Amino acid sequence: MTNAIIDSIVSRSTTKYYDPAATLSDDQIRELVRIGTTAPTSFHLQNWRFIAVRTPAASWPIPA
Repeated sequence: MTNAIIDSIVSRSTTKYYDPAATLSDDQIRELVRIGTTAPTSFHLQNWRFIAVRTPAASWPIPA
């Protein structure tokens, strides 16, 4: 699968602005998790945590 998000991750670039109206399919989320698990971790522990936020109420800013 190829799209701008995956291309950005693979190229290790950063993004400062996000489109709040953009959504990802379940397949895209699974692919992002798959790619994310290839990232190096401290001491090779693979202690990843992935959260897929699907509702505006659960997104940034996180309530105190």
